[in-house]
Amino acid sequence: PDENTMIVDESDFPEHYYVWRVDLQAQTGERLELPNDPGSGNRLAVVGNLTSPDDQIVAVLRQRYATAIFAAPGGPVIDLVQVKPFKFLGETRFSERAVPSGPPIESMGPSSFSIYHGNGAVTIQWFQGYGSYEWKRRDVKVN
Repeated sequence: PDENTMIVDESDFPEHYYVWRVDLQAQTGERLELPNDPGSGNRLAVVGNLTSPDDQIVAVLRQRYATAIFAAPGGPVIDLVQVKPFKFLGETRFSERAVPSGPPIESMGPSSFSIYHGNGAVTIQWFQGYGSYEWKRRDVKVN
């Protein structure tokens, strides 16, 4: 977010998921644990993160995977973290919609995503590369 701050995600899959804010000048770090709701055999894997253009919000994309034969895979999750002060703001979960043939559309995860922070909300835009092949948008209220 700035020349002295680095954001890093970490996982000891499948139990815990963290985001670190590292101050390079002070050589200190803060770790924030993200929620983990594995459900019926589901596990999450961190697949990427992105900082908003104003450097105030980090979005961490986690994809849900089934680890049991009869577990529903579930959709991806985007966790929203404020950089300063360093805190978890919330998450947005993507729902599943069945298609006649193939996996659920949104459980495949966004092929690409972006975030924007302003006016008390975070806007998430993502490209749905399976099924509908279009950009979609969701506004998430944050405190």
